[in-house]
Amino acid sequence: MKCGMNTGGIYKQSVDDTNTLLIRSEETAKALIDPEALTSFPTNHEIYQTFASIRRKLVLPLPVSCLPCVFALMVNKKSVTYRQIFFELKQKAAERNKSFSPQLILTDFESGFQKAYMENEFLRGLCRKLMCLAMMPEDTIHDSYDEIRYHSRKLSGSPMEPLLNYFEKQWLSDIDIWNVSTINSHTNNCCEGYHNRMNYRISRHHPHMWRFIQFMQSEEKHAQTIVLQWSSGASKKQNTRTTAKQKRIDTLNKRYKDGLIDASKLLTDFSYLVGSNK
Repeated sequence: MKCGMNTGGIYKQSVDDTNTLLIRSEETAKALIDPEALTSFPTNHEIYQTFASIRRKLVLPLPVSCLPCVFALMVNKKSVTYRQIFFELKQKAAERNKSFSPQLILTDFESGFQKAYMENEFLRGLCRKLMCLAMMPEDTIHDSYDEIRYHSRKLSGSPMEPLLNYFEKQWLSDIDIWNVSTINSHTNNCCEGYHNRMNYRISRHHPHMWRFIQFMQSEEKHAQTIVLQWSSGASKKQNTRTTAKQKRIDTLNKRYKDGLIDASKLLTDFSYLVGSNK
């Protein structure tokens, strides 16, 4: 992490020191300051030495037993992307005269299961039912999960066993944190939508601090406008596809509450809504 300075203090930014100092120089040049006063400003070299000294005091040295970590922001989970990550790691190790040859690699990337999912309709249906447990009434989840596990044993080679073991250990013990049967919003589409909007508005992969601040300022004005529109009676924009799917969910829930279908049928019908663009 690199340090930079603005009128509010010190901020951290993941860019090269040269770029940080260049940004500061550009902002200084735009400021309405007397030319004679500018001559008293420290040079880029002096600023770098000051920041380097501060960083050495603030950043503690790593203990000998600590291992380095790498965070990869991936655009997908395809095998070619994983191969590219390992290629980059080997390249970086070679640049430092190191050898990247781990004895053990743990990953949640299951290429074999992915292939089975694409080719086996029965397995795909069970996976969709597993995803739909979040929409099931809370008192039916354990029985519904047992139903999924029972039918998974009919698959040759038990390909779902690792997935079900993980789900049972990690999630089945604390249903309250992921069950959405009693709320209207069943997905994180609003978060994903804003993330896409943010990327589109910033329009670059690695924005510097000033561009990000400008984006936040414009977003504040946009949010204030939307709030004023809502407070004056304007209706929120509804996605047609999302609205139609929500109506189907509401209809299925009503049929279940009226006793027209049982929990097994409800789970099956929910599974037709997951992963479908209809």
